[in-house]
Amino acid sequence: MISIVTPAYNAAAHIAETGRSVLSQTFADWEWLIVDDGSTDATRKIAAGFGDARVRLIASEHSGLPAVARNRGIAEARGEIIAFLDADDRWLPEKLALQQACFDAHPEAGLVFCRFRYFFDEWRRVSRMTAPNLRGVPNPGMLYGRLLFHNLVALSTAVVRRALLDAYGAFDDDPRQRGTEDYELWLRLAPHAPFAFVDRPLMIYRLHSGGVSRDAVPIAEGQLLAIDKAIARRGAPGEVAEVDRLFWRGHAQLRDGVARCGRAALWRSLRMRPRLVTAAWLAASFLGAKLNAALRRFAYRFV
Repeated sequence: MISIVTPAYNAAAHIAETGRSVLSQTFADWEWLIVDDGSTDATRKIAAGFGDARVRLIASEHSGLPAVARNRGIAEARGEIIAFLDADDRWLPEKLALQQACFDAHPEAGLVFCRFRYFFDEWRRVSRMTAPNLRGVPNPGMLYGRLLFHNLVALSTAVVRRALLDAYGAFDDDPRQRGTEDYELWLRLAPHAPFAFVDRPLMIYRLHSGGVSRDAVPIAEGQLLAIDKAIARRGAPGEVAEVDRLFWRGHAQLRDGVARCGRAALWRSLRMRPRLVTAAWLAASFLGAKLNAALRRFAYRFV
């Protein structure tokens, strides 16, 4: 019934734990396709040793693009439902059962997602806070408009009807979209089917040590690219408003500690459209990259 697709590249440190979370699912009618993207560590050996016939290891040459590996898994999947799971995340035992029940209750839904918690590698603990904030979100609902402002769907929470992927395509392997290919896909699928959610935290998303602010700039650029592509597909005029583009870039530069912490972009955005949130991030830019990083790390201890 459900095909689970996991791209893996040098994932030996975490894939055994991820695998245990798959094997412990209370819903048993699944296959797990682990697409090894040319790993040079023990990933293939661990993946081949789970001892369950439902686990399929697919070896491929290194592409460096998770979208390529995910699409290979989708192409070889046999299930009516495709579930996505990154090689360092893990699921709670009832995740697939509750999401399949949601599909059964809402046959019109094309995708089902859920809440999740963060796991902080550095402190070896799971957050009390759950994400995303689903207050006021229709369930199920056409979420295209909301997704244009915020990605509500964490990749490892999503299960999608195979028919929807067949009709509108799988992951975009544009290298500029690396790290945001899931967001681009949700924006592509959302106009065509309602998204439903199980309002419970059923996935644990791993934040690696030192990674709470890493690579924010390319992620922001990828998100902006995904939105531009979505707008172009819908035939709407223009692109992301320049004031929003400046805010996204400035915020990301602040998180990455580059380009004078995004001060110029945030200042231009604030002048174009005064907002309290923009002013707050602009003020934070004067603290400097090291102090901002230290404050974020401190704040993460309490979520």
